[in-house]
Amino acid sequence: MSNGFGLVGVGSMGKNHKRVYEQLAFEKRLTFSSVCDPRLSSSDTFNTLLGKVSNGEIYGVSICTPTET
Repeated sequence: MSNGFGLVGVGSMGKNHKRVYEQLAFEKRLTFSSVCDPRLSSSDTFNTLLGKVSNGEIYGVSICTPTET
């Protein structure tokens, strides 16, 4: 089983999740595998992220969207 994690949305809450994931990756407790946010040109598309989930590269995903969504 993979220990890869992905992140959808890097707004205010997503930035906190990203920071924690990066720290856990530094400690080799998980692999931070994917970031998906339409505002970032360097991020994965949602379909790419789903593909990584389907092939087992990613085990979990945090979905961090604005509270009103």
